[in-house]
Amino acid sequence: MEEGYSFKDALEKAQELGFAEADPKDDIEGFDSMRKLRIAASILFRKEIKEEDIDLEGITKIKKTM
Repeated sequence: MEEGYSFKDALEKAQELGFAEADPKDDIEGFDSMRKLRIAASILFRKEIKEEDIDLEGITKIKKTM
C-alpha cells in the first residue's frame, strides 16, 4: 500500500492552501466545523442550537490501524 502524507505534512499543506488556520487547533479538533454547523442548524430550525448540543470529536483521536 502506498503511504500518504504524514499528519504534520498534510496539515502544513492545508495551511499553505488556506484550508487550515495558522493556529490549526480549532480546525483539527472540529471546533470550526461545529460552529459552522451550529449556525446553519440554528437558521434551518429557527432556534438557537448550543455548542454543547453538538457531539464533537477531533481528528487527533483517530489512530492509524496499519
